[in-house]
Amino acid sequence: MGHYRALTPEQEREIKLLVRGSTPQSLNLPYSVWNRESVKRLILEKYAIDLAMRTMSLYFSRWGFAYQRKIELIDIFWPE
Repeated sequence: MGHYRALTPEQEREIKLLVRGSTPQSLNLPYSVWNRESVKRLILEKYAIDLAMRTMSLYFSRWGFAYQRKIELIDIFWPE
């Protein structure tokens, strides 16, 4: 992200407080848990800033939030 940050320090503080003190559903977001996608949506709705998922990963790391990547399971069919 370099020296440029999409969110101001005040916006970062507000997002962290909202994530720690509420649920996505209580903020009328269509998610059951906080993750990069739901926080990204919160930022988009609150500040009209559309962050890339990579940028969300950097913010999560900076804020001390953990996230899990989705793992796609592939069924392997062996020929008989």
